[in-house]
Amino acid sequence: IRNMIAETGRLRIRKGKDAHQNITGATSVGSMFTHEGVSANVMVAAADGELWNVNGAPSALTAATYTLDTWSTVQFNDTTIGVNGTDTPWAFNGTTVGASGFSGSGLTIANLRTVQVVGIRLWFTEEGSADVWYGAVNAVTGVLTKFQLSQETKGGYCVGIYAFGSYTVFVMSTGEIVTYQGDPGLDFSLVKSLRAPKPVGYDPGLDVAGDLIIMTASGPLPFEAIAAGLAFDTTALQSWGKIAPSWVEDFASSGANAGWNAVFFAGLVILNIQVDATTSKQWVFNTRTKAWSYFDGLDGYAFTELNGVLYFGDKASNTIWSYAGGTDDDEAIIATIRGGFTSPFASAVNGQYTLARMNVAATGTVTGQIQVDVDYQEGGITAPEVPLSSSGSGPWGEPWGSPWGTNGAPILRWSSVKGFGRAVATVLQFHSRADDLQYFACDLIAAPAGVMG
Repeated sequence: IRNMIAETGRLRIRKGKDAHQNITGATSVGSMFTHEGVSANVMVAAADGELWNVNGAPSALTAATYTLDTWSTVQFNDTTIGVNGTDTPWAFNGTTVGASGFSGSGLTIANLRTVQVVGIRLWFTEEGSADVWYGAVNAVTGVLTKFQLSQETKGGYCVGIYAFGSYTVFVMSTGEIVTYQGDPGLDFSLVKSLRAPKPVGYDPGLDVAGDLIIMTASGPLPFEAIAAGLAFDTTALQSWGKIAPSWVEDFASSGANAGWNAVFFAGLVILNIQVDATTSKQWVFNTRTKAWSYFDGLDGYAFTELNGVLYFGDKASNTIWSYAGGTDDDEAIIATIRGGFTSPFASAVNGQYTLARMNVAATGTVTGQIQVDVDYQEGGITAPEVPLSSSGSGPWGEPWGSPWGTNGAPILRWSSVKGFGRAVATVLQFHSRADDLQYFACDLIAAPAGVMG
């Protein structure tokens, strides 16, 4: 399923992308985060060696002093901390950016690579090191203490530190995952060392409503499955293992590219893959229906949420985009559905497939293509486009009391298809400029056409 979200009883097209702001002088957006303050939330983008407030017209929070625009960030005690393994870490209080003030015996502060909160402390990985660092209780500055994780691991370097229940979870570049329990200042003790496929890079983990998902070379894995010894058994991973073959192909072709990251938004786990220098795709998991799809055309690189809206920057422009509207920067959204193969008649009886009809609802103009594949052979989409919805201006009448807003009326029409074989699958493609498009079902007319010889 491409550019659709699987909901209960229907598929719904994803939102489009609308330009929110442009950062003058930048050529790409490397990172984004939202600082959730007491009085206001502030969305910040890293671009052109600076940090920018991009709630409205971009305003620089810093001078152009940073080498990298990729940052690992976390908010703790009303302060957002940023590190990247190259530049001096900073602290943001919602208004100004200043030096973090961290220090540590034997530590080069600029080498701090990732940051996370576990319990009541900040934890940091160090670039290329198995050893990690932690802060004082509730502290957002001050002296860090080294924890010699290298004494408990079998090699590699630490790429991420996460909380899972009462555990502190250390993810190593080798795929080893080391778990501890307790607090390092009191009763920190090793629980277990686990094995998993190698992570996709630094910061591979995502908190999904209390669950920890780790992006690995073999696919996204729940920590609970890793702890249960199922990390290498995709058939036992249930929903999380369904995209494993496609994910492995993506990693083989694009694993060396920066930009593998994840965001949890409105019940969707969005896993970003940077395909090449300008193009990205997203594997999308709907946590409500446990169903997968993928997005293309957004080309996002860095994501964050502000006041219930998802925003993102890309690697090839200075634009901050909002995930909103019914087009991709005024271009139609193209969505594709390839149905599973089924045998409508006895397993040894061929069928003749002649007509098909898509059942949709839309608030705007949509055209579609429909055809069939037979006997497990997938072909290119060559069917002619047909109108599926009359032009509509969106559902404005209800909130505004306006008589002008109208929904597009669905056009139920039969289209000719051509197929002959034992098994059949419908193939649909939509070209949508609608604020909302929902697909419910496809009707197919078929007739038995003889026993296979």
